[in-house]
Amino acid sequence: MNDVLKTARLDLRVVTPYRKQALMMLVFAPLLGFAPRDPAAILPISVVYTSMLVSYPFSIGDKYDLATLYGVLPVGRSQIVLGRYVFALALFPVLVAGGLLLTVAAAPILDATITGTDLAMLAAVSLLLFSLVVALQFPIYFWLGYTKARLVAMLPFVVLVAVIVALGSVLDGVTAPAAGVVAAGCVLGSAALLTVSVLVSRRLDARRVD
Repeated sequence: MNDVLKTARLDLRVVTPYRKQALMMLVFAPLLGFAPRDPAAILPISVVYTSMLVSYPFSIGDKYDLATLYGVLPVGRSQIVLGRYVFALALFPVLVAGGLLLTVAAAPILDATITGTDLAMLAAVSLLLFSLVVALQFPIYFWLGYTKARLVAMLPFVVLVAVIVALGSVLDGVTAPAAGVVAAGCVLGSAALLTVSVLVSRRLDARRVD
């Protein structure tokens, strides 16, 4: 596990020089959330938009041919793959914290009421959306590399929008389940998505390296 954490920290160091671009994205994301004029939309939209930040290690790695650096590290490829997922998940609390603060601040401006339960639900749903994007994108990046896969990797966003639209029409008028059930389902669903994604990424990464 220590090797996995070291790899995640290396990913963080790799993307640190691009912190200005990342901050601009973090600032711009909430503006997209204001578009529907619903404070409940700010957090999910912000998280989905800023989830593109998790691709930075792949992008920078391809740009500067860092595969050689990672290749000489005294860790296995499986640890490198896991480290990248840990790096991605470490970003989520930062993204969700900013989104929650903006949601609370936007509620009175948009003349809406947001309760603590609403915020917990939004955080859980955002985790599921974030995990879905990561789970779909990472295997593609590990398989093809960022340069070849960047167009293909946009498909998760298209799939995500399609799923949201489909659910909106299917669930319209359906009584929502209890908040605890939704939160638990989102957490379990996120864990399942990421577990399957890690297994697939390991397999595809091994084939690419071979």
